[in-house]
Amino acid sequence: MKVMSENTPESSKTKLLIKDDSYMTEMLAVMQNNKEKLDECAVLGAVDLKINKDNIPEDVLSIAKANKGKLMTPENRLSLVPAHGIGYKFQFIDLYLTEKPDTWLVLDDREDTAYYFSIYNNEGELQKAQSYYKYDQGVKYYLKDGKYKEYLSESCTFSIGKCTFEEDGKTGVVLTEFVDGVWVSNIPTIVGAGRKYTYSVYGSDGLPIYLKIMYMGQIHTVKKRVTPEDYPD
Repeated sequence: MKVMSENTPESSKTKLLIKDDSYMTEMLAVMQNNKEKLDECAVLGAVDLKINKDNIPEDVLSIAKANKGKLMTPENRLSLVPAHGIGYKFQFIDLYLTEKPDTWLVLDDREDTAYYFSIYNNEGELQKAQSYYKYDQGVKYYLKDGKYKEYLSESCTFSIGKCTFEEDGKTGVVLTEFVDGVWVSNIPTIVGAGRKYTYSVYGSDGLPIYLKIMYMGQIHTVKKRVTPEDYPD
């Protein structure tokens, strides 16, 4: 409404009051000329930016409680340093998978606050480019055209409060809170097309421990961190 009010000529507003039929033509022109601003307003205005702190899944809270004192928090995130040595292996898999993963993220380099992981299969064969993934203070990046890029909305994952990001020229809005050891985010599925809730637990090593995603009240994804030690021969 504010965009329309600020960009509609006074003469057009007068025509509305006196029910002049040419008003609609002029208003359509105003809308067309301010399409980008109106699209952004539609996204920002339509989202339900709420987080129910009493609705965090019990399994997520249980994982956070079990790792109390060893979690990444808003207070310590920016001061975290890599805690694992070269060769550390882990995988972030679907909770319900019981078989040993086919591939592992293997730590092959560290720099300041960042980890660099390559992907190897169980036979020790490199599956993608060396150091394909990077984790830096919890944020995950992937290698593309020689540069590390964030996954969609990753830049907002750990920003407490409201955060906006750009996707295909459109604005997405994320709301994040940290509750009882859990990073809770209200996030768009596709910009402007629905919302989902993510519940994440991260270790003080800056890597994910557990993730649950809820969409339209239903479980969409549940993942956990595993290491080779979880699959004894």
